[in-house]
Amino acid sequence: MANKGKLLGVLVVAVAAGAYSLKLYSRASGNFNEMQMRAKRSEAAATTRAIRAAELAYYEAHGRYVQTGVPHPRPVIDLDGEQAPWTADNAGFVELGWEPEHPLRGAYWVTTTGGGFEVHGVIDCDGDGDPAHYVATDSIEVEYLAGPEVY
Repeated sequence: MANKGKLLGVLVVAVAAGAYSLKLYSRASGNFNEMQMRAKRSEAAATTRAIRAAELAYYEAHGRYVQTGVPHPRPVIDLDGEQAPWTADNAGFVELGWEPEHPLRGAYWVTTTGGGFEVHGVIDCDGDGDPAHYVATDSIEVEYLAGPEVY
């Protein structure tokens, strides 16, 4: 009878340890997914920053900023978290002399405003239809316009 009590005690401890391990795994898995989404989202900040640098350099050489028109390489509504190849069919980016080194998850464009410009970078890493939005201007390096949980 004493052995049954010990066995029951061991089983209770094993079940409790298993439940605690599952809870830790679940938390770690959630943190990993969040870190992965943040890493993917960082593409938009880095790309927006790079396009801004190209605009500033173009201005130094030519005395004006370049407007690129529509989001490139695809419309914002088509963002789904997957990478899309960059194409050389956007006259503004061609004139600016800027193109990425690899396919992009986001969409990017430049508007000119009076004597300045705005670079927009929009990305929807999780494909939920709620994109993260970055903006840079001739005087602001990069500003994040969405909430912390928007990927």
